[in-house]
Amino acid sequence: MQHWPPTMYGDMAEYLVANGEVQLQKRLMGDYKDGKAFSYFDSGFINEVLYHPINENSNVCFVKSTSGRSQRKNDEAHRVWVALQKSTGKIRTAYCSCFAGLGSTCNHVAGVLFKMDHAWATGVTNKSCTSKPAEWTKPRKNANTDARKIKDMEWRSPNWSKGKDRPPINTTARKLFKPTGERSKPSLEELMSDLYVSSKGACAFKYGMPTATAAFPTEHDMKVEDVVELETCVSVPLPLPDLVTLPSLPTFNTEQVDALAKATKSQSSNPTWKQQRVGRITASMARPVMVMADKFKAGSTVSRSVLDALLGRTSAPSDIPAIKYGNRMEPIVPLKHQEVSMKTQYLQV
Repeated sequence: MQHWPPTMYGDMAEYLVANGEVQLQKRLMGDYKDGKAFSYFDSGFINEVLYHPINENSNVCFVKSTSGRSQRKNDEAHRVWVALQKSTGKIRTAYCSCFAGLGSTCNHVAGVLFKMDHAWATGVTNKSCTSKPAEWTKPRKNANTDARKIKDMEWRSPNWSKGKDRPPINTTARKLFKPTGERSKPSLEELMSDLYVSSKGACAFKYGMPTATAAFPTEHDMKVEDVVELETCVSVPLPLPDLVTLPSLPTFNTEQVDALAKATKSQSSNPTWKQQRVGRITASMARPVMVMADKFKAGSTVSRSVLDALLGRTSAPSDIPAIKYGNRMEPIVPLKHQEVSMKTQYLQV
């Protein structure tokens, strides 16, 4: 797996859009946790993924796998292969032996790609030399889909970011519930007790109808003495290229700084963030700027590449594996940080 290309979630969306599968892209990318394609991966239907480099000079490689059938488990598994760009992980084309796979896109192809994305997101394909040896668990060729009674099953909601430690949806109280049994009319205490089992944070309100009408119209509750027009200022400061055109640089209060922080969330997918970072020494630009300053003090020739990047004239290619991995993990890291903070009783996230 260490030879797998960096094929991630964004590459799947780009490939589907490029193939004209806009509706399939919305379905697979928008609700992937509840979708059929992700369930193929999450339920273990996707078997071992094999890699072939073709040759050393080729910039394209192949990965192939098989996917168990969701309805007829004894039938032959679907055969899936995907052609990928070695350096960027870009999807060139794909195929599946199912009917929909003849058009290069289907749920089985997406299931294999979900498995590759999961391997990259969890670091399985990029283990450091100090890490312990890891091996992907090879799933069984035939998934266990034996018939069972509903009361004997454990229903779990697929969730990509939380792994396999997920509590079942049907708790013990739900399994023991018998809607046809002889029961007396439930009291309020019994209703609240049963509600607490499934929804511990729920609350109940009792609605009371008014017994008397108001003695005067509702609009009489408000009496306008005077109308004053107030001029409001822009909450988010202007980008730096616009600020330098002013006679003097303004100072910002705490509210404006907080508004700027909120307006630039989601970073790479936020146009405001890209506008505001132009001309500013961000964390990613701090070291190159310090090195450039040291060279300038020493009298050495300073490259314009740092200035071009600082002023937004150039940018790093978006298909670099490190940048792709950062964009892929960007929405997951705050949730993981919040989870760790809650466990350590540190609530200021």
